Amino acid sequence: MVTFKSTSFEKINKDINFVKGNLTINNITKVIELDAKIVELESNTTSSKVLIEILGEIKRQDFGLYSNSNLENNGLLIGSNINITANLEFLSKVN
Repeated sequence: MVTFKSTSFEKINKDINFVKGNLTINNITKVIELDAKIVELESNTTSSKVLIEILGEIKRQDFGLYSNSNLENNGLLIGSNINITANLEFLSKVN
């Protein structure tokens, strides 16, 4: 089970943004900061939509994700870091 609960969003400029939050994997929770890119921002009189791409990297040992020699041969859990990518869409409708 993997969960992420954001605690803040920081906009530096149009191209540089950060999402900070608590990432939990294997019942281990760490505060992490991920890069966030606003891919699309759309607004009209009836609704608003924001598409955000989130990217980051974590050390798998920090979350107890140790290699398994059987898995490594299949290309899984190789290396000390794991890349995280999420594409999120937020919608708001005006009544």
